[in-house]
Amino acid sequence: MTYRYVLFVLMITGGLSAETHEIYPKVHSRVFSAQKEPALRIHSGDTVVTRTWDSGGQDEKGIRHLQHPYVYPETGNK
Repeated sequence: MTYRYVLFVLMITGGLSAETHEIYPKVHSRVFSAQKEPALRIHSGDTVVTRTWDSGGQDEKGIRHLQHPYVYPETGNK
């Protein structure tokens, strides 16, 4: 009986330690690479809330974060 109680308590407290992270873009990058520094490190069970910019640097409100007119790179996305 004690074993089940301890297991139950561990399961509940493990769930309570999960965090919710909010992260929003500050810079625009055309590169998706393992060489780039991670924007956030999370643990199993954590929740991440985010919004992204489109490929031209425009956010969900229609605000452009890049100098325009946007010039597409000759090489495309890297």
